[in-house]
Amino acid sequence: MSGLSSGAGILFHVAVATFGLTLLIQTSEVAFYVMKLLGAAYLIWLGIKVLRSRNLFSLEPVKRQSLKVILSTGFLSAALNPKPGMFVLAFIPQFVNPSLGSVTIQMLGYGVWFAVLTAVGFSLMGGSRLSCPGGSEINLNLCQGSILAQA
Repeated sequence: MSGLSSGAGILFHVAVATFGLTLLIQTSEVAFYVMKLLGAAYLIWLGIKVLRSRNLFSLEPVKRQSLKVILSTGFLSAALNPKPGMFVLAFIPQFVNPSLGSVTIQMLGYGVWFAVLTAVGFSLMGGSRLSCPGGSEINLNLCQGSILAQA
């Protein structure tokens, strides 16, 4: 579910890039600074939560979280991070061809595809613990790395 919500966060950046707001953020120092501060504040908050849990790495199953917490954390992690927006703005337009029709529809189409690939990749990484043989940290890292490379 977290992978799917991260993909939804990417869709936020796709919409922003498609409708020109990412360009505004790149050209407006104040808007970009505000976005960076919001993203940094959220990442600091997540970091404090992890540090307060006193359990930075464990192979034990995590306690259940509500679907609302999982979805909001995944979405906000992607949506408040300015790097995906810059990536979308720099990468997707390379594939847009104005002679093939609406640029907006092409941007949205490629952006949705990018968000789907993000969601699938993150979901595979998150589910790799269930499908990886053994339980050691080394096996899990190798398995997750191979799943990421395949995605």
